[in-house]
Amino acid sequence: VVITGIFFFFFDRNELAKILYDSGADIDMVVSQKTNYLISGKDSGWKKLEKAKEFGIMIFNEDEILKILGIKK
Repeated sequence: VVITGIFFFFFDRNELAKILYDSGADIDMVVSQKTNYLISGKDSGWKKLEKAKEFGIMIFNEDEILKILGIKK
């Protein structure tokens, strides 16, 4: 999992990364062919988005990841 952008529900990306890590996810900083998911917040890095699309990686926004994690706003 790679996380990019600004999130409103989470204090910072580290908070989201910890939740995902505690759920069993591997957190990476760079999108590669081994990346399974990209979580994209506001003002996400365009290079990460471009690479994710190039590699066919699933991209989730903040609302989608909150729903997946079962977190209510």
